[in-house]
Amino acid sequence: MGENPIYIEGIDEGRWIVLDYGDFIVNIFLPELREYYNLEWLWSDAKRINPKDL
Repeated sequence: MGENPIYIEGIDEGRWIVLDYGDFIVNIFLPELREYYNLEWLWSDAKRINPKDL
């Protein structure tokens, strides 16, 4: 979409990468870390947005 993140963390380790775009954050991580941290539960009451609608 032509946007660059304001901040990137975790590229060197590659286990959990965070891309901060200011208005939203993208988390990319290994399946076992995703299961362990269970961010879906943490944000379960947040409004879901389809990226195609942005």
